[in-house]
Amino acid sequence: MLKAYACIWSNKSAAEMVKFYKSVFKGTKVGKFSYWGKNPMGVKEGSVLTVHITILGQKLMLLNGYMDMPFNDSISFVVPCKTQAEIDNYWKKLTAGGGRPWHAAG
Repeated sequence: MLKAYACIWSNKSAAEMVKFYKSVFKGTKVGKFSYWGKNPMGVKEGSVLTVHITILGQKLMLLNGYMDMPFNDSISFVVPCKTQAEIDNYWKKLTAGGGRPWHAAG
């Protein structure tokens, strides 16, 4: 199983971020793309949702969140899970100290 990795959120510029990081870090590898399906947010079906890249050996996920949140210094960590029970376990532990999730996990 993969180790945890970082997710960089943007409103809708993941493809542009790929070009930028490739221009800065030689040898950047571009991996899997995923795309929005039907969704309640009004995002056009087929638009890029995520792009996985590897920079200097470090895997990152670039996310098009399509929410009105400007780019900032915050970061998310992606922990690959095989089951919803595993997701629920991490979610419970990560929010045990009083954290309140802003959306459902899974």
